[in-house]
This record gives sequence, structure tokens and C-alpha cells, in this order.
Amino acid sequence: MKYAERAIDDYAPRLAEYRKFHDDRNHTQPGDPARLAQVILKLSEIADPPTTFVAGSDAVGWADDVYEHRQNEVDTYRALSESTDGSWAPRAPKPGTRKAHRV
Repeated sequence: MKYAERAIDDYAPRLAEYRKFHDDRNHTQPGDPARLAQVILKLSEIADPPTTFVAGSDAVGWADDVYEHRQNEVDTYRALSESTDGSWAPRAPKPGTRKAHRV
């Protein structure tokens, strides 16, 4: 990884963390570039490819954590979020359905 030669002093501590994070992982990633290329080619042949693809076991783990966190936030604040709907507004479709329903 290459970094800019100039830095902004206010960002120096955070930039140092960022560099350490990447430098510690450089050349230790579990992914194989040749295998990734084959997967990309396979994805290009799929009639209905995914809109999001997470490559690598490490990335899948991170994605799992992100989605779990987001789902927990949605569940925690569901009632508060839904409380902003007006009585005239159709409700959002329930997961797995396409039609909105009225309250």
C-alpha cells in the first residue's frame, strides 16, 4: 500500500492507526488473487448475479458482523422508526412481500 507523503497533523493519530491496520495485514490476507479472478469470471456468467458479493472468508465474517449489528439496530428501534408514519401513509412491505399494507 502506498500512502501520501504529506499529512494533516489533526489526522495523524487516526492515520497512524489506519496504516498500522493495513501494514500488519499486508501479504497475510487469506485470499488467493487467482481464485478471486475465477470467481469474478463465474459471476460474470450468472444470469442473475448478486448485487453485492463479498469475497473471502475474512470479508464474509465482517459482513456477518455488520448485518447482525444493523439487524439488531432495526429491531431495537423498529417501533420508534414506525412511529413516524402518518395515518395516511401505506406501511412498508413486510420482509418477503412486495405489497405495502395500511395500518
